Amino acid sequence: SSGINAEYGDLKFVDCRVDIGDDPASCDFETSKCGYVDSTDNTSFTWTRHSGSTASFNTGPSKDHTTGTAKGYYMYIETSAPRVEGDTAILMSTWFNVTGPQCTMRFYSHMMGDGIGALNVYSQTADGKRTKLLNLTEATSTDTWKAQTVPLTTSDKFRILFEGVRGNDYTGDLAIDDIHFEKCGEVTPLCSSDQFTCNTPECIPLSYQCNFYDDCRDKSDEALCGTCDFETGICGWREDDTAHFDWVRHHGSTASVYT
Repeated sequence: SSGINAEYGDLKFVDCRVDIGDDPASCDFETSKCGYVDSTDNTSFTWTRHSGSTASFNTGPSKDHTTGTAKGYYMYIETSAPRVEGDTAILMSTWFNVTGPQCTMRFYSHMMGDGIGALNVYSQTADGKRTKLLNLTEATSTDTWKAQTVPLTTSDKFRILFEGVRGNDYTGDLAIDDIHFEKCGEVTPLCSSDQFTCNTPECIPLSYQCNFYDDCRDKSDEALCGTCDFETGICGWREDDTAHFDWVRHHGSTASVYT
């Protein structure tokens, strides 16, 4: 399943906003996604903020890393049907200003399940160039979180991309938690909380998003606005981080009888 979604149908909206968390450079996902958003470019599904066990047996975390309880939150990919082998989901950070000379990103990964595909981590600079920083493919047989360390050497504005790749069956739910930057000097988002971050990257007032005018040079402020039938994606709709559970994009019957 994916994050915010709905059953198929036509829906039109004229206003939308991007939720930017308080500290995207140090995020435990307990109260929000900290400004991390799903990419809409060449991806098949989305990441989900979740607490407790995932929906599938013998895969995914039963608890988060931060609190060590089923009440704590983390981000994961759900690899049950209709996902197929090779499908990808990319979670993107906001754009950050330049790093220090010894900048390091640390986070925790969870990769339990016989059907694990891959977790790739990239940095992307303002010119669009992506550099693969980490490639994880080894699954574990136990419900454990593993610490990961990623050196960052970019001297330009950058953002981080977490790419989850679906493996050969549904037991491939992988997860991340507790992202933190160290020895980076002052890691600050390129744009403030009252601004929209274009993919170019550049900053525009948040009120300019979905105003029917291309304020970003790459038109990314209007890319997720307009008519949505949910046939190929979720059109930029996102779950409210304060909600108790998620909407699901789905086809066919639901899991319950007579409803």
